[in-house]
Amino acid sequence: MVSDKLHVLQSFRGIAASMVVVHHALNAMLYYHPIRSNFLLFLCHLGKYGVDFFFVLSGFILTYAFSQKKQNPMPWHRFIIARFIRVYIPFLPISLALYFFYTYYPQFSNGSRDLSLWTSLTLFPSGKPSLSVAWTLSHEMLFYLLFSIMYIGEKYWKILCTLWLIGIGVVYIAFYESTKNTFFSFLFSPYNIEFLVGYGTAKFYLQGKSIAKEIYLVLLVLIFSLVVYFLWNHWYPVRFLTNFLVALMSAMLILKYINSKWSPHRIFLFSGTISYSIYLIHNPVQIFIVRLFPEIHSLTLVFLVLLLILFVVHLMAWIYNQIFENSVTNQIKKWV
Repeated sequence: MVSDKLHVLQSFRGIAASMVVVHHALNAMLYYHPIRSNFLLFLCHLGKYGVDFFFVLSGFILTYAFSQKKQNPMPWHRFIIARFIRVYIPFLPISLALYFFYTYYPQFSNGSRDLSLWTSLTLFPSGKPSLSVAWTLSHEMLFYLLFSIMYIGEKYWKILCTLWLIGIGVVYIAFYESTKNTFFSFLFSPYNIEFLVGYGTAKFYLQGKSIAKEIYLVLLVLIFSLVVYFLWNHWYPVRFLTNFLVALMSAMLILKYINSKWSPHRIFLFSGTISYSIYLIHNPVQIFIVRLFPEIHSLTLVFLVLLLILFVVHLMAWIYNQIFENSVTNQIKKWV
């Protein structure tokens, strides 16, 4: 049963990773090619919320895994080391490769590349990383660091959560503009709430609670409708509102499917297994493929190129996963 539940969550990771691939691929096609389509813009904007899905999943999975080992938890420093190796070792090769590549071939990038070697090496949010998605990994590492307090005592973690939420709320309301692009804004970013949404969802599930089907359906339809309306009309009435709605929708999908009899297709499970490698290597791969085509001008060609990108990204991610997530990471775990 536990394995089945983790399979569902694993498939969700694959879906979230593929959403981000679609976002960046469509963004590149719309940037380089004369395509004008409101539907493609909608899909492009929707895809980026795969990151919010990832954050909620991370909070849920960590809390769920902790509950399974609660009777015999590992020391907090071993948890930190294990998480650090899991995130950092696969990140470093692609980050360094892109840093040196963009340094010598800056024209390959879509935007400004005033890169920070320190951030590209350490994930410390003090500059622009060579890997554009690395900012999300910095948030992951922050959450892992703070969540490790759970292995010391859950009451300390709950106190920290309360203080953290208050800090995020105060910064969001009163100091958002004045603290932009600072470590302070990173520490109290609204994105960090999404990990806590995942944590709260896991606690809700582990306590055996559930939402009545009628209420669940009404809430899901309402939230989904609002997200679609905001994205289609490019209207964001309150800063971060759409992200938060997607986070709530993600939490509801987890609660819906973790106990269902749905058996994910092998493609989703495969995608979920290599989801971290997909996330790490997809952007330079898709940029290269998009630039191969002299002109993409029809919706049919857009979707064919999109399928090609998803196929090549999954293939390259599988290779990257075998080398850096499996072989290298496992060897380093043995040394440590």
